[in-house]
Amino acid sequence: MARHFFRRVLPDPDWAARQRFLARLGPRIGDPRLWYVNRRSIAMGLAVGVFFGLLVPTAQMPLAVLLALLLRCNLPAAVAGTFVSNPLTFVPIYLAAYRIGAALLDLPHDESWTAILDREAEGFSARLRLWWEAAYAAGKPLALGLLLLAGGGALAVYGIVTFVWCNSAQRRYRLRRAGRAWKRDRVGR
Repeated sequence: MARHFFRRVLPDPDWAARQRFLARLGPRIGDPRLWYVNRRSIAMGLAVGVFFGLLVPTAQMPLAVLLALLLRCNLPAAVAGTFVSNPLTFVPIYLAAYRIGAALLDLPHDESWTAILDREAEGFSARLRLWWEAAYAAGKPLALGLLLLAGGGALAVYGIVTFVWCNSAQRRYRLRRAGRAWKRDRVGR
């Protein structure tokens, strides 16, 4: 069931070959290992995407694509995993990361830097400048918290996908086996 779901929602290599922005990756984009739909490839791809989605505030997708190319895991899953951080989840993720880092470094919670995150900015460069100001103000606790959240999130996603995938396969096997037993019983009558 999990395999069928991912095959239905993820693009295929033919689609990627037709995209001009992916043509920059050259012949490596056609590597079939980047498009496999199996437990390991999907779990690793999502873990890579979640890692960079939580750790890095900018250039998440290019970094996830590069690591997916190196690890030969599912490329679309790696890109999809980066969407864990978005405008709705950005502030809670960074606030949690700061609190985790401050607790581990035994520092007092100074959340005055969150006011910088709440300020309204115009344009991409102004938003980027504000983010860097906020990150600099938060310093070590934020960096440590982001690293722990990214690593923990990636491991959790890998484990969850593996568990759900194996559970789905076992369920299908039990149903197939029960169906064969039912047919055997019907034929034997």
